[in-house]
Amino acid sequence: RGGGKGSGRGGGKGEVARERDGGFKALEHAKRLRAMGTKKLLREIDEGERDGDIVVAPRRGGGKAKHTAAEDAERERELNSRVARVMQALRIEVNGELEALDALLAALPSVLAPNGRAVFLTFHSGEDRRVKQAMKDGLKSGAYCEISRRVGRVSREEARANPRSKCCKLRWCVRAAT
Repeated sequence: RGGGKGSGRGGGKGEVARERDGGFKALEHAKRLRAMGTKKLLREIDEGERDGDIVVAPRRGGGKAKHTAAEDAERERELNSRVARVMQALRIEVNGELEALDALLAALPSVLAPNGRAVFLTFHSGEDRRVKQAMKDGLKSGAYCEISRRVGRVSREEARANPRSKCCKLRWCVRAAT
């Protein structure tokens, strides 16, 4: 039926919005989103400025113009895509995912053994930007002796077999020996 925690497949409101003590806080975050603006949050998470407003353009001619089924289908696909991105942003915010990632990236040099390796799979540009910058900063400071110069991407075969993997990026780093 559903997926595991955070899989996006469970369909229940608890998957996205359950606090550790069992309470729900999605409404609290929805109010915060309204106050801070979904555009700002989407830019931080996925540079999705255009997705901050879930608005379908009104049909020309006061709704009286005829539209093809293809035009209507395209309009629906676009709206579904925007809604999905806003829901992803809400899930990331509610679960504190970016804060947790930032804490991990800050602690990583001190918890990796000398010559230890860390690998990150990121699924949106907000995560990837943070991982990439932390690795660059760690290389510059001497915490890491090597980082991935190019991002790893899934093969065409993997993308066909698993369409959700298309956005996945792989980055790695090696802790300095000192």
